[in-house]
Amino acid sequence: MDTDSIFSYNDMSGKWLDLNEGNYSILVIMDVKGKGDLSFFRSKNYIVKTEDDYFFRRHGWQYFYGDFLKLHDGSLTELTTRQDIKHTLLTRVAEAKKLAKGRWKTKPVTLTLEKIKELLKADPKRERTTSDSYGLVVEHKSCPSGAWRYEALLLTSDNAIGYPRCSF
Repeated sequence: MDTDSIFSYNDMSGKWLDLNEGNYSILVIMDVKGKGDLSFFRSKNYIVKTEDDYFFRRHGWQYFYGDFLKLHDGSLTELTTRQDIKHTLLTRVAEAKKLAKGRWKTKPVTLTLEKIKELLKADPKRERTTSDSYGLVVEHKSCPSGAWRYEALLLTSDNAIGYPRCSF
């Protein structure tokens, strides 16, 4: 079963509807997993600070998770962190290939503001006015997004195969 998250100001817990297709009926039930101060960077990259702890998702974040939590309030312009370099069967990183298979080492890394913004950049799956998620957290703002319109994709002259620039 697949689940998705909804971030809402209101309590949405409880039964919402039944999806009925004749022979089968599927209940749509919402549950509250946490409440707190949200910093939402992109899909599967967010931090919620509760009264006594954090809960978060950091998909694709290859640095230490404790350092990821430091990004919550948007006050960092540089992050000194650590990165594990691992040699697995499918490793393509030259530095990891110097190690024996199954071994790893930890190296210190300093992420600049530009690198932090690149790591937390919103993906192009939806149309939005900016993809700078960390910049929005720094400014304590949010940005709406919408589905791409097929006609807009076809009529775009500057990037006929990719996504067009935002129009709102």
